[in-house]
Amino acid sequence: VDVSTDDGAEKAQALMLCIQKGCYSHEGNLNKFLVDDKGLLFLCIFGQPPMVHTDDSKRATFACFDMLRGVMELGLEARFGVTTGRSFCGVVGSDTRQEYTCLGDTVNLSARLMASSKKNGILVDQVTYNATEEDIEYEVLDPIKVKGKTAYIEIFKPIGLKKPTTIGLTLD
Repeated sequence: VDVSTDDGAEKAQALMLCIQKGCYSHEGNLNKFLVDDKGLLFLCIFGQPPMVHTDDSKRATFACFDMLRGVMELGLEARFGVTTGRSFCGVVGSDTRQEYTCLGDTVNLSARLMASSKKNGILVDQVTYNATEEDIEYEVLDPIKVKGKTAYIEIFKPIGLKKPTTIGLTLD
């Protein structure tokens, strides 16, 4: 999307609304929106106070499903990487320029997964998979080597929601 043109700016605005809706409807936070020669990048964060949930990994993955659907409706392509773990979230910078951001290995791995994902794909790490496998169906992929890591990284492609199991009485 070339945001310097009127059509590109309108497309970017529609994309922003799509990402905001997907992120906020699962109580995440859209922290960054970057434009560079590789395209548009959004950093969505789940689990920040006061919006902390025990199922933030699931919420983040569900949000990716929603955002991907919206992106594709706009005729665009996207890649998503979801990781779960601790990171630094806070204000960085000097007295004259500051911004709120998230930094750390978890954030970096998410970017690596996004870059490794296929067009219109979502990849998650082992921790996210472990936290969500009861509700989300996955395809287990071959481990990958990523910049900044010596060991191969286990990756998983979410392919849809699992059918809910019935608990309690039914009409059958």
